[in-house]
Amino acid sequence: MNKRIVLAITMLVLVLTSSLVMTASAATDITLTWAGNLGFLYANDDADVGASSAGGVTGLLHLNDLEDNPYSYGVDTIRSDIYATILGGGEVDFSFDRTDSGPYGPADQSTYSYLGTDGTGQLIFRTRTNYADLDSSNYGFQANDQFQADAMGGSYAAYHEVTNGDLFASFLAQGDGTVDIDHMTDDTWDQEIKFGWGCGCYTNADVTITGAGLYEREANFLTSLNVASGGSASGAGSWVETWTFGSGFSMGDTSFTVK
Repeated sequence: MNKRIVLAITMLVLVLTSSLVMTASAATDITLTWAGNLGFLYANDDADVGASSAGGVTGLLHLNDLEDNPYSYGVDTIRSDIYATILGGGEVDFSFDRTDSGPYGPADQSTYSYLGTDGTGQLIFRTRTNYADLDSSNYGFQANDQFQADAMGGSYAAYHEVTNGDLFASFLAQGDGTVDIDHMTDDTWDQEIKFGWGCGCYTNADVTITGAGLYEREANFLTSLNVASGGSASGAGSWVETWTFGSGFSMGDTSFTVK
């Protein structure tokens, strides 16, 4: 069910591990700027953070590993954000995998974002993990336009997913025109994903598309599904909702929760 769009590209790979860049008591701060092809991985006992790109991509990535061990739960706070733009075609992705857990949430919480276009676009996103959970709150960082693309006569694809054990939530947009997706927040707890739902702030999750294309939302749930635009389900199951269109599409609230 975990649908990842694989980038088959030749890239410069940067691998950073805790033994290479920090000591057990020192915080790690990384600022990376690049143009063109990239492969980046920060591998740590608390989280793995990755980014890759190909084509006409320029970007800025920040990562902060606080090494703070709050409440002595053995899990540090790690934050990372990416700001990538595409000119003349290219693709970029950003992943964040929580590899350790405290007393609240499981260690297999993750988020993955992808944008590819033959024209122009941008992918801007921020994620954080600590002893309690993994969440992506872009409030105060990038409230709108996390995923944008103009196919410029070609095509584009925008994809985002969150996993939490057996729980799963995603959207996919593909088309030949333009796409503008606001997806300000995600939140995961012990047995829940709030996908696009307000994470201690207001909800800002919507999509506007021109031209022909497809927009799809998908989920796996164990006890319940609650869709802001309408609809719910109880018990365990899977949900896929797909729209195909020839001249544009929009939805004012794309958020939903699964438990």
